[in-house]
Amino acid sequence: MRIGIIGGKFDPMHIGHLSMMSELQKGLNMDKILVVPNSNPHYRESKQISFRYVSAMIEIAINDSFNYEISDLESNPEEIHFSFNTIKEIKKKYKDEKLFFIIGSDQFLNFETWHKPDEIKSLVNLVVPIRPPYIVNTQKWILENRKSYQSKVYKKTVFLKNLSEKMIIFYDLEKKIEISSFEIKKLLVEKKYNEAKQFLPQGVFEYILDNNLYIL
Repeated sequence: MRIGIIGGKFDPMHIGHLSMMSELQKGLNMDKILVVPNSNPHYRESKQISFRYVSAMIEIAINDSFNYEISDLESNPEEIHFSFNTIKEIKKKYKDEKLFFIIGSDQFLNFETWHKPDEIKSLVNLVVPIRPPYIVNTQKWILENRKSYQSKVYKKTVFLKNLSEKMIIFYDLEKKIEISSFEIKKLLVEKKYNEAKQFLPQGVFEYILDNNLYIL
C-alpha cells in the first residue's frame, strides 16, 4: 500500500489543501492519505482551535474525494510535536507499506532547520508539491546533491533516489491555489464572508459559521 502523510494545522482546511491532496493522491497513485493535524506545532507561536473542530472540518472537506484517515498523534496541545517522532510512530503501524511524507515547498526551503531532517529522509520518501511563491530551484538542488541522489524526470515531476532507496519527489502542481489559512481567518475575523467562502469548501464555511469559529 502507498500511503501519503501530510501534517499541518489545517486551521481551517481550505480548497488549496484539498486540491493539493487530491492531485497528489491521483498523480502518485496513493492508496490513502494520512492527515496529521498538529495542535501545537513548534514552529508556530499562535494557538489554534481544538483538534475536534479541525478534524470535523477535514472530514467535511474531503468527504469521499479519496481514501483518507485522520491521525491523532499530534492532537495534544500541551506537547511540542516533531515530524520525526510522528513518522517513527506511523512506521511502527505501517511497517510494510510505502510511505510518502508530503511537505509544502515553503517548508522544504527550511527543511534543514527541522528536527532531524536527515533521519526523516532516511525513513520515508519526501514529496514536495511546488507552488508559488515558494519555488524550489530543482536543477540547482540536483547539481548540489548529485553525489547522493540519482535523478529522473517524468513529465514535470522530478524523482530523486538516494543510496537508501528513499526518494525526494519534486511535484509541480497543475493547479496552484495561492491562499493560506491565516489569510482566510483574517477575512473571517473582519467579517468578509463572501471573500472567505471562495477559498473554503461550502460545508466547511457553514461549519465555521455554525460553530462561531474565528469570529470575534
